[in-house]
Amino acid sequence: MSNDRAVRYFTTNDVGEDELKMLKVYGALKGEKTVSLGELERISGVSSDILIEKMKGLVKNKVVELSDVHGGGASFDVICREAEGKGFLGISFGKENCFLTVLDSCGSLSRKEKLPLQSLKTLRGRIGEIKDIIRTVSKTTTFRGIPLRSGGVVINSQMEGKERKGIALVVEGLSKVFKCDIALARRAAAAAYTEKKDNPAAVEKKKMLYFHTDSGEGVIVEGERIIESRAPGKGNESYLRAWDQFDAARIAIDLAEKGMGTDIVGMVKGDLGLVTIYEVLEASENGDELAEDLVKRSALALGVRAAYLANLFDIDVIVLGGGIERPGVKFREYMKESFDRFLLNEKKGKVDIVGGISDENVYSLGAALLSRREIFMEG
Repeated sequence: MSNDRAVRYFTTNDVGEDELKMLKVYGALKGEKTVSLGELERISGVSSDILIEKMKGLVKNKVVELSDVHGGGASFDVICREAEGKGFLGISFGKENCFLTVLDSCGSLSRKEKLPLQSLKTLRGRIGEIKDIIRTVSKTTTFRGIPLRSGGVVINSQMEGKERKGIALVVEGLSKVFKCDIALARRAAAAAYTEKKDNPAAVEKKKMLYFHTDSGEGVIVEGERIIESRAPGKGNESYLRAWDQFDAARIAIDLAEKGMGTDIVGMVKGDLGLVTIYEVLEASENGDELAEDLVKRSALALGVRAAYLANLFDIDVIVLGGGIERPGVKFREYMKESFDRFLLNEKKGKVDIVGGISDENVYSLGAALLSRREIFMEG
């Protein structure tokens, strides 16, 4: 994991050769099954003696089990027994809720819960409010005391603010509550990894491009490789960064503050700080002219960007999330219009644009999945 002012991030982007080999091992050990040592050696390119050595830490923590079950040929059995092994925790924060997910040692869903929280009211005194949130989680969660190997957390933009201290408080506080190492995952990366694992439209595809909200923060997932923007210490990957100039919610707030008429103001009871893409899309569906214009403008721009990236990186499927995946809105229709216009002829009909899972647990599940992925690279 990378370090950034006491905050640990999950490893993405240009990982080392040895880590990539272990990710191939991780990819082979899915679900409750047995894989022979020879097969793992073939898949990963790692010699059997090194594989056995790397597995010792995983065996110790009961993530895998090394056994001789094929008459002299060693094999690795993934066990799914939370009571005896150690689970992987994922935590995410919305505006007024905390979502928690635990995966057992082989990556299957073990348990989940949703905790109501007080939303952050102001940036002034925000540190104190964040401490109160961690205390609330500590007092109300039923997950305290269960055996955990490690975990991940995804925070919202309100908690992130403009300071690093708030993020560090969240990570350190949760580590103490659950008595395990906690790393930070960015929202887009966590959601993208969940989509690649659980979305039927993306699971079998080789290379997936995920767009988080209409501002278009992108993540590319190919097998177990994850490329995201702003990865700590790994470069900005500017081609995947959000396009704030097409952020419909931000533009709606700016125009409303200048007196432009829109139903969005009434939807948030005058508190423009609560406006998100969800309100803009809903207003658009209800015929609000300003919202309709913003949705069309943003979707057309994202379609152009999607075509550019699909042409450049041989993308097989594009998944939309963070709100724009909602069925029944015209966002995807507008996006496909410009996407088809700028996609290379030889790629037409070969790249699908699909909606994401659209589940409130997508971030916490992604954080838990990334936690399990990380331990294999460290193995």
